[in-house]
Amino acid sequence: MATYEVVLPESVWTLISIASCSFQPDCNMHVTESVLEPVSMEVPNKEVLKTRIYHFNRTEGQGLWGWSSGGAIITIDDSVKGISEEYQELGGAINPGNGGIDINIQDQTTPALITKFNQPQASTTLTAQATMFGYTINVASTTGMFLPTVTENGAFLILFDVGTGRFMVCSVISILGLVVTIDTQLDFEFPIGTIVDVCITNMAVNGSVTPQIFGIRGLGVVPGIDEQFDITRIIFTCITVNPVSLALFGDLPKLLRGLMLRHRDGTVRNIFNIKSNIELEGITLDWVPYDKSKPNQGQDGFSARLTFGGQAKVGVVQRIGPGEDLEMIIQDELTGIVLLEVIAEGHQVD
Repeated sequence: MATYEVVLPESVWTLISIASCSFQPDCNMHVTESVLEPVSMEVPNKEVLKTRIYHFNRTEGQGLWGWSSGGAIITIDDSVKGISEEYQELGGAINPGNGGIDINIQDQTTPALITKFNQPQASTTLTAQATMFGYTINVASTTGMFLPTVTENGAFLILFDVGTGRFMVCSVISILGLVVTIDTQLDFEFPIGTIVDVCITNMAVNGSVTPQIFGIRGLGVVPGIDEQFDITRIIFTCITVNPVSLALFGDLPKLLRGLMLRHRDGTVRNIFNIKSNIELEGITLDWVPYDKSKPNQGQDGFSARLTFGGQAKVGVVQRIGPGEDLEMIIQDELTGIVLLEVIAEGHQVD
């Protein structure tokens, strides 16, 4: 609501006072015998104000303390602008009915990102331009690459073209000399010289002596994939030899140092440290155990999901800019676990 100064000619209003407009609860005005002096009326905008006054002029004293006559010229001071008029100029951000700001929540339309935390083992380059929708790439070296097994995919590859900023992730299916067959169709004609990071994603490693770091960005040429991302969620998947229980981590005894997540952006900020399945359940409220005795599962293990985005969740996404990363740190001996991977989901930031 905004207050406008209104001059009501004496020919229109001859009355002692009008304390309020009982039949128009959204406007208030007060008029004294000095009717040629400016008086105030509180309404959303001038057009509503004109309508109200016209209505008063045509109402022969009904519900009012006094009487009125029509046909007068009423002056409105334009120096005061109604709040709805001010914000109509800004696209109608303010709701004139309640004075609140109308908010539309819309999902991002930037490219989605679904990848795995990974640890680069080697880095090579393409020696021939990739074919759009193809399944093979020609590389300078296959060092660090391995083939899939029953429980684990082949080597995780990150392709990144520095010139265009385009990237994709895939896994190795087969290797013939320096020609590598991958599991995912190429979505870009990656040029000669495109960086190919060769990575592992299985965190079932020994970090008890030297902590093992798994990130999202890859290495290639520092700072790796030179784009900015918002990570909104991470998902744990774990396959174990034996049944899991809340007191264990996977099917291993409770960890000594724990599995850490940290954000690195010039400074380092630790986010969590978990040592057992119950602690993982505590921070996610979404820990699901799997039992190989159940026909529809057939495997011991667990999955869990931690969502950063959304006020009902952590309430803040993890933004990583060029040269920054989100990192899982393995600080214990986890080689007794068959497979432990963490998926990161989010989107690229314009």
